[in-house]
Amino acid sequence: MSTGGTPTIPAHAGPGIVGLPPGTLVGRYVVVQPIGEGAMGAVMLAYDTKLARSVALKLLRVEADSEEARVRMTREAQAMAQLSHPNVAAVYDVGTHEGNVYLTMEYLDGETMKSWLREPRSWREVLSVMLQAGRGLEAAHARGIVHRDFKPANVLITKEGRVCVLDFGIARSERAPRDGVPPAASPSPPSAGSAPSALAEDLTEEGAIVGTPGYFAPETAFDRIADARSDEFSFCVTFWRALYGTPPYPSKTVHEYVTALPGGPGPRPKTPRVPAWLHTVVRKGLDPEPERRFRSMGEVLRALDDNPSRRRLSRAAVVAAIGIAALAAVAVGEHRRAVRSACDAEGAAIGSSWGAVRRAALQDAIAGAGDPNAADRAERTGRALDAFVDEWRGEQRSSCLATRAEGTQTRATYEVRTACLLGARQQFEAVIDLLASRDASILRRETEMAKSLPPPALCKGPDAATAFVPLPADPQARAKAQDARRLLERARALQASGPSADGLKAAEGAVALAREAGDGADEASALLVASLVHARRFEDAPSLQTASDALFAAERAGVDHVAGLSAVQRAFLLAERFKQVDAARAWLDLARAKLERHTGDEALELEILKVQNTVSAAAGDSKGALEGDRRYVDLVARRYGRTNLRTCKAVGNVGQKLFNVGDYEGAADAFRDTLSCTENEVGPGDESLALGYNAYAATLDVLGRLDDAIAAYRRALDLRRAVGPSDGLQVVILSNLSETENRAGHAADAEQDARRALPLAEASTGYAHAVVPRALFALGAARLAQGHPEEAVDACSRAIVSGAGDDTAAAKSDDYDSLRCLGEAELALGKTTLARGHLERAVAVTKSSYVDDLPRARFALARALATGTPADRSRARDLARSARDELSAAVGKQPWLQPTLQAVERWIANPGGAAPGPRNSPRR
Repeated sequence: MSTGGTPTIPAHAGPGIVGLPPGTLVGRYVVVQPIGEGAMGAVMLAYDTKLARSVALKLLRVEADSEEARVRMTREAQAMAQLSHPNVAAVYDVGTHEGNVYLTMEYLDGETMKSWLREPRSWREVLSVMLQAGRGLEAAHARGIVHRDFKPANVLITKEGRVCVLDFGIARSERAPRDGVPPAASPSPPSAGSAPSALAEDLTEEGAIVGTPGYFAPETAFDRIADARSDEFSFCVTFWRALYGTPPYPSKTVHEYVTALPGGPGPRPKTPRVPAWLHTVVRKGLDPEPERRFRSMGEVLRALDDNPSRRRLSRAAVVAAIGIAALAAVAVGEHRRAVRSACDAEGAAIGSSWGAVRRAALQDAIAGAGDPNAADRAERTGRALDAFVDEWRGEQRSSCLATRAEGTQTRATYEVRTACLLGARQQFEAVIDLLASRDASILRRETEMAKSLPPPALCKGPDAATAFVPLPADPQARAKAQDARRLLERARALQASGPSADGLKAAEGAVALAREAGDGADEASALLVASLVHARRFEDAPSLQTASDALFAAERAGVDHVAGLSAVQRAFLLAERFKQVDAARAWLDLARAKLERHTGDEALELEILKVQNTVSAAAGDSKGALEGDRRYVDLVARRYGRTNLRTCKAVGNVGQKLFNVGDYEGAADAFRDTLSCTENEVGPGDESLALGYNAYAATLDVLGRLDDAIAAYRRALDLRRAVGPSDGLQVVILSNLSETENRAGHAADAEQDARRALPLAEASTGYAHAVVPRALFALGAARLAQGHPEEAVDACSRAIVSGAGDDTAAAKSDDYDSLRCLGEAELALGKTTLARGHLERAVAVTKSSYVDDLPRARFALARALATGTPADRSRARDLARSARDELSAAVGKQPWLQPTLQAVERWIANPGGAAPGPRNSPRR
């Protein structure tokens, strides 16, 4: 039987083969042509559509289509799948096709020992083959598996000289007792509650003979337990036949064979010439009584390897023996080289997606964007993609070698790792295709996209199991599922590049295709990506609904990893966007339940921790959120490395939490660290740095370092200029810059930047931070500082109207700023009654996001109340004193509050005197 290479169809193939027509799909395997037949069915060359390789596919004969045959086939798959040894043919998969069981095996190019023996063979050639076959049996016995049908037809010899034991179809585990009597030298029984195995069930009725007449051991014929010594008997029968060309026991009929067994083997044939020591070894293994044979295959192999004639060799004979050993070593070396060559080819498969030509084309595309930093970004992106390809190649090759050459990894683990690496490669190819499109909005983020690819090394860990999702068996459904996966990876790449409408379109397309294919797992994954894209576009309600859809789809498909991530996404939205903390906690509990079922799912564990920190912050537990973010940094660094882009961003989250708890110096240090780390990864000109510079500038503002803050804001703007006119982040940066300039006494510059922000705000899409109200407030504050209260009233009134109906925390904060601005402007115009109404509302909606929020609102209201009734004046004094006390408590850590405090103190000393309005609070 040939099971590899370019097969030659045996002469007996044809009517005797219960084969399938070429092109037939069996599971995920496409039949190419028949290549032989076994005792129970046909063997065909097939192509694995998932892992892109040739396999040998074995299918039951029609006449063997029975429950007993199915059990045999399942047993064969289970037995062989447990073995990873060069002298045992590897089994990859088992399944059913039209009611019949099939299994797929390693595709080997060679012939059976039965065919090999058709030509005369010397005893040395026979010994070489039998030693290798014996090692295969020894490996099976070490796993508690007895073959029970060893014979020449079940031994394959490849063209490279590798010998493999085949067809464990009637194998039975030594762990399984029969009639309540444990077998000799049985390993420990399986633990209670373990799943039943076909290996642990008897195949035949009581008294039935197991094995092939002429080869099975006497004990199996007389209803005694078959163990490793039974395989030893069959091994030695095969050996005797190979050496002498005749059987050791007459075997024309089963009755004749069984009758002859108790008397022992016949006399030693006179020809051909076989060394006495070798005949003695084989004869001992043929003893009718198991107790008088060798105790194990290991003993048989040691006896065969202990050739006494070698101890009497002359110097010339030693040289000859060395020559023979060298030939054997050459054969082994050739096999090893063949395996390594095949594994090299697996690793090199990614070369079809990336090479010098494509790298040069990508660099040309980046350079064509016209960015002054294009050359640096192109080089960084190329290096990042080169590194991914090298790592992928190494991981695929090492996984192949671990299973096929070193025997340190099971076939099942190899399959799972290969599927995980295939997913990583598809993400890589999606990024490459996007970058090749020369879309300017994507090319601005090319380095970040390249650096954010999943490290192939993660496929050695728990990520491999979560990445393994089988494709549907139906050909049409399979094709749609494959298209869905390609679209899904494109959507993931687009989602990583920004809030793209194309990303949402790709995700929704993947959802539709996955549904048509009946692929619930990929449908759930695509829905989750769609939710993430909606969230990046600040489309909160659709994102929340799509996350629910993803969760339910994952539950239906039984994909706990995606279900857990979907629950985490809902928790994030509820906490961050809707401020529903209790509901968010409930969804996090569901995600934790999924994690408990799959301990070691690091990706899910990290997402749970990250969102838990968001929930803590939303609940007002700033210290708890800070501690959680520090743990998150440690976990991300352990998974990806300290200098990885993901770790850089995680450090920025710590900076935000430090800011929230009032540790502004610590926050500034964290923001500097994250900027330095990110610049090292993506280069100093990457637009992704803008958000970090904005956060750093806001921290410098709070620390009173206004000139440094202005410089940092301008750096952030420079990084975002290429994004385009609908960039909401530019509005936020310009508005923040305007406010800082206003506090620094640069009201004209503040007005100019606010006016630059307005058209951008009106064109912006998807930003939830009320960018139009923010820009209008900045303009109103700048005009008020320049002595134009009428224009301030107009701008701040428009800010309040444009933000109406937005109940987010950010909008409430902007309401406070705009109401205070409007109240102070009305006060400057002498419209005290109107001013009081606006300022009362400002105090009511203030959320105390910053330390001076309430003091400033109270002080402004105090000034408006000072001209009222005695009760109003008394309340005004109380409000001013509260403002003074709160500012006095904060000014030690925030000296920039000193001018505001002095203004309040002057007013308290002389309530009737003029008091300039305090400077605007810092905003991010």
